[in-house]
Amino acid sequence: RMVYLPMATLFGSRYVYPQAENDSLVRELREELYATKYESINWGAFNVRECIAPTDLYNPQSWLMTAANHFLYWTIENPTLRALFHIPLHSLRQRALKFTFEYINAEDRHTHWLDVGPVSKA
Repeated sequence: RMVYLPMATLFGSRYVYPQAENDSLVRELREELYATKYESINWGAFNVRECIAPTDLYNPQSWLMTAANHFLYWTIENPTLRALFHIPLHSLRQRALKFTFEYINAEDRHTHWLDVGPVSKA
């Protein structure tokens, strides 16, 4: 949990590393982590969610998870439908980020700033 919270905060804030294209470490990680060329991945395509390396697939994805992914992709994550139905994801995202950041700060205070690893302070 304590490793995931900082990563969720970065993802939720939609942080983009501005020097990613020029950073040799990022380039090497992309080559190592993705089965295909990073530049050729269509991140907007639905099947990206179901593309899991066999070494990381501890439990096969259930039909329920696949159905939930399809539902989210075609409803809540669809920008056109979000605009049509006025789904207020921005305010929900901001409240969730605030809660997550407060949780991280509270955990730091309770543990006297001792962390389980360097990722917690990333």
